[in-house]
Amino acid sequence: MKKSIRALIVDNDPDIREVLRTFLERQVCDGDEAEAGTEGLQLLRKNTYDVILLDLKMPYLDGLEFMEQARLIDVQVPCIMISGHFTTDDVLRAFRLGVVDIISKPVKPVRFLEVLDDVLLRQEESKQSVDISELSTEQRLRRAKYYIQRRRFDEARSLLVTLVDHDDSYSEAHMLAALISEIRGDYSAAENEYKKTLLSFSKDNDSQDWLALAPEA
Repeated sequence: MKKSIRALIVDNDPDIREVLRTFLERQVCDGDEAEAGTEGLQLLRKNTYDVILLDLKMPYLDGLEFMEQARLIDVQVPCIMISGHFTTDDVLRAFRLGVVDIISKPVKPVRFLEVLDDVLLRQEESKQSVDISELSTEQRLRRAKYYIQRRRFDEARSLLVTLVDHDDSYSEAHMLAALISEIRGDYSAAENEYKKTLLSFSKDNDSQDWLALAPEA
């Protein structure tokens, strides 16, 4: 990343906040910290951020409740949600709020920086006017994630269809398509995509921490 990035870290654990700040400093990123969701919302109202790093399980106002209110303040800011334990319901609720990046605790530096780079790169790419047909598979996946983040689910779904038509081995694309189908209430299509996810998912593929939540076919 070539420019300085400003992040908002919302986590009630001071040790986790320190770890995340250390990771950010490696990438020339600055970060404001909040130990509670209410404090994080106050900072979000006052400042502009490139990304939110958010704990899922917090007292009083958890990560999902935080995002519901955060979307009323800034609908565009991407969020990386972090948790030691998350359920399929957590993933679906987060997905509806445009959260497409989830990382499991303990946070590994390489994994965290990969996700952060991907989030920021797709933000930059979204500013470019491009012919979708000319995008690479990786670029199409990033653009689909950007649409999901903005809750433009129909556009994301259409792009994911073109992606898997080009390369059916992308488990992450099938998982994203399944989640879109599920929140749309098309459970038959969701089940089909989950099955494709499992078929293309290899044990050494950690492209998204929540891929393992795909139900058994």
